[in-house]
Amino acid sequence: KKLRPDDEAILVDWFVADGDTKGAIRFIKKQASIIHEFDGVAIYMPDIGHFIKCISNGLFKLSSQHSELRGVSLLEASRIKSICADITGILKDYGKERKQIQEGNKDDAVAMKQKLKVCRDGAISRINAIVPHHCNDHSKCCSVKDCYVIKRRRHYIILHKSMNPTCERSEEDIVKRHAADISKDHAANGRFKGKHMSMGARSQGKVMEVITKRLDVKNIDRVSEGNSSNRCENMFSVLAKFTHGKRNYQGRTDSWECNILYVAITINHDDAREIENKIRALTGVEESPSLREKATATAAGRKKYQQQHKKEDHVKHRRSVSKIASTQRAVKNTTAPARHKPNKLSPKDECKSDSKKKPAKSAPKKKRKKCSNCQTFHEGDCAEATNGDGASAKKNKKQKKGEFTGDDLALFLLSKK
Repeated sequence: KKLRPDDEAILVDWFVADGDTKGAIRFIKKQASIIHEFDGVAIYMPDIGHFIKCISNGLFKLSSQHSELRGVSLLEASRIKSICADITGILKDYGKERKQIQEGNKDDAVAMKQKLKVCRDGAISRINAIVPHHCNDHSKCCSVKDCYVIKRRRHYIILHKSMNPTCERSEEDIVKRHAADISKDHAANGRFKGKHMSMGARSQGKVMEVITKRLDVKNIDRVSEGNSSNRCENMFSVLAKFTHGKRNYQGRTDSWECNILYVAITINHDDAREIENKIRALTGVEESPSLREKATATAAGRKKYQQQHKKEDHVKHRRSVSKIASTQRAVKNTTAPARHKPNKLSPKDECKSDSKKKPAKSAPKKKRKKCSNCQTFHEGDCAEATNGDGASAKKNKKQKKGEFTGDDLALFLLSKK
């Protein structure tokens, strides 16, 4: 497409952007202030990637604030990523179905409204079944695409009916009969190897509240119809690189148009061949097979060199040294990126592995005490006879110093005889 001249205006009716910027609303208001007939026509659509990122941030914040939701078999990072991926898939499916209904029922508005309502309710029910599904409750799962357990249940039901056409067993009985096989298949081929979150109804309600706070019946239509704006942002960021940081039109000369085409080819690696063929067809330039073969050979040689380079000894040594240094930084600094690793290293042992346990410390030796009878150090029972009625020869601590008792007088008289 050619660049439009200055005397033509471009009006926007759909504006897709991230949810953390005010530029979209400002652009729509400025457009309406210049052209009053366009007031209320433009619609702001949130970027689906940024929208899912907000849900992910909300789940991470919930796990950090509630210790009962944080840990193994709960809101782990991999589990949050899986939940967000499920939501994204449902929104994309709903957007495609909604578009098909609108295109196929343009003449009948009543039928289109009814079909859209049924489709919307189905998408909402699929979203409400995500958290129970991850908690091993598949009673709300209604789609084979969303639930592997439902898929295996239907498989065994169809298999049983095909092998036993005269059997009158109900589907529930067939599922109970093959429950062990379904669990085995789920553990072998399902996500997380069949493991699920250990959450009660109250905890599931907290997680669902984070999701429904941002996604409900009111905004699911707008979110499902919005696409990702990442390619557009990448386009302008690369374009700013070739214009020395200035996003200007350079007088709308041929150099500006060449920069746009070059950026489009650079960032779209998958569509680069198609774009190149279109440019060759428009300019009438024939493709040279020698250049294509040379470029392919260069790319293959570069890939082979990188593979061999990674296997060299000095490169392996450099990677191991870098890993050790990263681990040491993680021990000294709690905010280092390498800190987010499995808890196999202890900061108290200077990055030494805890696999080799230290020898257990021996019990401290007991302090030797004098015998209360003979006032000497010895082991075992005392061999000396006890004084009198077995009282200790040691004076009572409560006895005052210098006090003369009746026992002392008797001993004194015996010594004089």
